[in-house]
Amino acid sequence: VMFSLKNLFVKNKFGIEQDPNYHEGQFGNFLMVYKGRIFEVQGNMSILEVGSFNSVGCGEQVAKGTVSALLLNTKLNCHDIIKESMFIVSQHSCGVSKECDIIKCK
Repeated sequence: VMFSLKNLFVKNKFGIEQDPNYHEGQFGNFLMVYKGRIFEVQGNMSILEVGSFNSVGCGEQVAKGTVSALLLNTKLNCHDIIKESMFIVSQHSCGVSKECDIIKCK
């Protein structure tokens, strides 16, 4: 699966080529959900399975704390937790926008 994903990314020039330290086959971190399980795919395409939620990027730690607090202290649904946490994180991390698209795939 990862070999195909890596080939797809290379073919479509997805990666961090603008980075002066770029090496062929190097990508940014991203999250992937497969069959109800959450995985963090790291820049070198190593895969880590994570718990019930995760975050990557410059607001990662703020996002994890925000989602934890919302889960423990509110009765918001998943969609509203994502929207609210993006707003809160955007207030504390200059590299994060409150704008986000929530995509549900079947």
